[in-house]
Amino acid sequence: MSNLGRRRGLTGRARLAWFAVVACLACVGVLGPLDPEQDVANAILNGALVIGALAGLLVVGALLVTRVPDNTIGSWLVLAGVLVTVSTVAHFAQAAGAVMEPVPWPGAAWAALLGTLLEILPIAIVTVVIPLHFPDGRLPSPRWRWAQRLMGLAIAASTVAALFGPGPYGTADLANPLYAPGLAPLLDALGAVALLAAVPAFVGSAASLVVRYRHAGHVERQQLKWLAAVAAIAGIAFPASFIVPNDTASDVLYTLGYASLAALPLAIGAAILRYRL
Repeated sequence: MSNLGRRRGLTGRARLAWFAVVACLACVGVLGPLDPEQDVANAILNGALVIGALAGLLVVGALLVTRVPDNTIGSWLVLAGVLVTVSTVAHFAQAAGAVMEPVPWPGAAWAALLGTLLEILPIAIVTVVIPLHFPDGRLPSPRWRWAQRLMGLAIAASTVAALFGPGPYGTADLANPLYAPGLAPLLDALGAVALLAAVPAFVGSAASLVVRYRHAGHVERQQLKWLAAVAAIAGIAFPASFIVPNDTASDVLYTLGYASLAALPLAIGAAILRYRL
């Protein structure tokens, strides 16, 4: 392919990435304040978290796609932002549909299910996939594919378990329209598989950063410091939020982890701008 052809292809991807930035931020910005289930204080807090996370994921991702198109990290960041957007829109749909009169909108339960299914994907991208590929967009070596495969197994198992589990899902505690009681033993086993696969995947992503740091030069070490400082928060907060039995502590840890979704791409952007990834 000629240089001209490559430039045209890159321009197309960059335009698509920036379109995702505008569309996603506009969509969440319009729908967020209309959430019928939140008071003003919660709407401001949750809106700030979501918009902050989205702005970080999408804008930094689009900048990477534009400036460093051969690096896959930009595309992963944009994909994570799009998934957060769809999950947020699904949340709004189930919240609005659940308060419909005289009966809830039937699609509210489906929206709650969709939002639940999509929640784990951006978390996996930010806390496992991106650390494994940072800073050059490639794995440290092919041997590290095991961490990606374990996370893929965890996502597949948790998705099936949520798809046919009893729920309730969404903030309105809606029943799962696909609930299959006869599959309960299998779903419990899949939930255990998801947890057993996810924990070493998180640990593996953190270990890959340590390995990179030990073999890196000065510039790459500075880049890794920016990422590791924030990734450590997400890598601890998210798994702990699913493990601790106390609901309040779980919510606090999940909120802390979600806040790191905004901080992590900013750390990546800082490494790019300061140390020229």
